[in-house]
Amino acid sequence: MQQLLFESLRYEPIGATSFEVKSEKKVLFRYRYHADKGYSENNWFDFASEEEIKSIYELIFEYQKNHNIPFANSLSDISAYDGSFDAVNLWLISQYIPKLLKEGFQRLAIVVSKEFFAHLSFEEFEAMSAQLPFEQVAFENRADAERWIVC
Repeated sequence: MQQLLFESLRYEPIGATSFEVKSEKKVLFRYRYHADKGYSENNWFDFASEEEIKSIYELIFEYQKNHNIPFANSLSDISAYDGSFDAVNLWLISQYIPKLLKEGFQRLAIVVSKEFFAHLSFEEFEAMSAQLPFEQVAFENRADAERWIVC
């Protein structure tokens, strides 16, 4: 497994198909694969720099490849995230998502905060990624996002 690029971040497995990334004593990020429902889930909890976010996304990619986890469906819950993804949107669109598409990526459910700026950030991401061949929908709660991603 790849080491994270930052000494301040620790990778910790929490199950056969789950892991957390911690910064000091806080959980920054949690990944889980729901094999019974056919989707992976990313939960973001605390602020991360642009380079830390990119490093975590690369870790997710490598983890799914190494564990033969399908890339087709993903639920990303950023509703508790303390920050913005604006700085990485271009990187996600131009580099990361094309890599996922080559692995069979098809659908993305994003749970966003009800906060105004979170919606603006998602709208920017949505507009920037409109030309890419995958479905994406924003939700204000995880239950609705999960219902959509599993159907």
